Amino acid sequence: MFFKDEFLSIYVGALLVSVKPIGDLLMEMKKRYDKDHRGWRVLSGQADHGLYDTFVLHRDRLWQMKTEPVNPFEVIGVGTTHRRVDEGLHNRIMQEGKPFFFQLAAPQRKGVVIAQGIQRYSDDSASQLRMVMSDRQEQLDRELHTAVQSMSLKRFPERHAMYG
Repeated sequence: MFFKDEFLSIYVGALLVSVKPIGDLLMEMKKRYDKDHRGWRVLSGQADHGLYDTFVLHRDRLWQMKTEPVNPFEVIGVGTTHRRVDEGLHNRIMQEGKPFFFQLAAPQRKGVVIAQGIQRYSDDSASQLRMVMSDRQEQLDRELHTAVQSMSLKRFPERHAMYG
């Protein structure tokens, strides 16, 4: 698992993007949720190579997390924050899909942040959301995918030796 000092910054086009561990993103969301607990939307869908994208929308902010399941109860992953998003468009896309229960728990240095509730699940909607987010989204997706694979390799080298 990444800790607070293990985040990285990448350049996507000319834009510097911070890629952070899921725990840091959940802490960011929790602080925002404590101030305003209305209007949150969550959408998940399967991405390429067995990874999943989870998008959390609140007002003008969108968090994107790319995760890999390592067992039925645990995922590893990273994510980033998109600011100044088109809330109307994203809200519409995120209301599509089937209702699905989600839960993410991220250990912190003092306690655990738990996010849970009803989300929407739709591979098509998640794909559509990735396409409208940014003209640099494809490169960002590759960078997030690479970061998740790197985490997986460090944490579970035996899995990569088995599956090549």
